[in-house]
Amino acid sequence: MWNRRLALPLCVLVLGCSEDESEPTPAGSGSATSSAVSSSGTGGGSSSSSSSSSSGSGGGTPGECTMGMLTDVGQLCVRGEPVSGGEELKDGGKLTFQLSPKGCFSSSCTTVYSNYCEVGGPGLQKYVVTANFCIGPNGGMNCLPDCGGGGFVACPDSIAMTGDYMVESGGLSLPFTVPSQLPAGGTCTGTPF
Repeated sequence: MWNRRLALPLCVLVLGCSEDESEPTPAGSGSATSSAVSSSGTGGGSSSSSSSSSSGSGGGTPGECTMGMLTDVGQLCVRGEPVSGGEELKDGGKLTFQLSPKGCFSSSCTTVYSNYCEVGGPGLQKYVVTANFCIGPNGGMNCLPDCGGGGFVACPDSIAMTGDYMVESGGLSLPFTVPSQLPAGGTCTGTPF
C-alpha cells in the first residue's frame, strides 16, 4: 500500500520517515527583461546519484510524469562558487538554484524518473524557478528509512549580477545579495521533509 502524497511504501512511514518529520548558461542579463533556461534529468534516487542534462523516462517538462508521481518542491537553495569556508556570490560569478522534493523517499525503494528546472529572471530583481520531480516506487521490499532517495535538481548556472534579489519556487521565497558570502551548501529555505 502506498501513500500517494509521498509516494512511499507504508513500511517506510511506520519506521518514522514521514512528511511531518521535522550547475554555465546565463539566465538573465540583470535588466528588467526575463529569459529562461531549463534543465531536466534524474537527480538522486536509485536510478542516479546526481543531476544530468537529459530527461529521464518519466518526463522532463513541467507537469509531465508518466512513470511516477509529481512531487512538490520542499527546499530551495541559492548556491555560489566554492571558496574556503563556504561559497561566494560575486559579480560575474556562478549563481545556481538547487531544489529538493518534499517528502521522505527511501534510497532503496525509490526511483527518480526525472526532474526538471527552469529559471526565469531576473525581471525586476526576481528569479522565478519552475521545477518538478517525477518520483515513484521501485518495488523494493526492505525500505531504508534514510530519506535519501528523492535527490535534487540543480538548475543551469546563471551569471550573478550585483544587486539584491528574490528567488521564488513552489511557494518558497528566498532573498539573496550579490556580492555575498554563503555557508557551505549555500543558503536555503524550506525543508525536504
